[in-house]
Amino acid sequence: MKVYRCPHCNEQFQSESEGVVQCPNCDSEVRVSEPPQDGAPWDHGEGSWVNAYISTIKLSFSRPTYFFSSVARSADMGKPFVFAIINAAIVAVIVAAYQIGFQTFLAGAQVAASVESLVSALSGPVATLVGVLIMLVVVPLLTSIGLFISSGIYHLCLMLLGAATKPFVHSFRVVCYSSGPQLLQVVPIAGGMIAGIWQLVLTIMGLKTVHETTYGKVVIAVFLPMLLCCGFLVMFFAVIAGGIVGSILSGVAGG
Repeated sequence: MKVYRCPHCNEQFQSESEGVVQCPNCDSEVRVSEPPQDGAPWDHGEGSWVNAYISTIKLSFSRPTYFFSSVARSADMGKPFVFAIINAAIVAVIVAAYQIGFQTFLAGAQVAASVESLVSALSGPVATLVGVLIMLVVVPLLTSIGLFISSGIYHLCLMLLGAATKPFVHSFRVVCYSSGPQLLQVVPIAGGMIAGIWQLVLTIMGLKTVHETTYGKVVIAVFLPMLLCCGFLVMFFAVIAGGIVGSILSGVAGG
């Protein structure tokens, strides 16, 4: 049983449920909800790290607004960074397992077809294993660089729009804790696309909640770098195309 205060009559009342309830003092409808905690479950570290990890993933998926309200109430960078690295490592390991399994299957098929192809059959899994070991080192490094770069760009764009009401660390925490959907990459075919879209949606919701701004400004801040890159590419290719057309026309005129 939790205690809430009615905004209509300013009297306190108790309620066991969340959502819209009726104030027992003035009979007005009041929306009540559990106050957000300070930080995500991963920040608290309650119980085993596995339980904290699973709780963080579930909460970010099921109650993103509440989740990022909690994320905004802490300023730690280390734990969310580790959380994002773990996500990337899990995806890398599972994808690597797929590749090793597929290469092993092909090797077995080649050996069954011809004993003479044993050497060439084994070269595939060995090369894949070496590539996997390299990937397990490169993925965390690239993930770390990507987290800081994307967080910095988002925060800079929010600052330009006057929507960055919190320090950079809060934007960084949002980007890290929005990486949960990356686990969907293990789903064949459509997993990568779904993961990317879902992560983008969580990032937008998280930045909006943490910085207490509007969705419009956040969407602009998130897509502005993409639009600028596309604009520069269009200008670059337009200049090249113009140079080629100019050269052709000058050659024709000279001839």
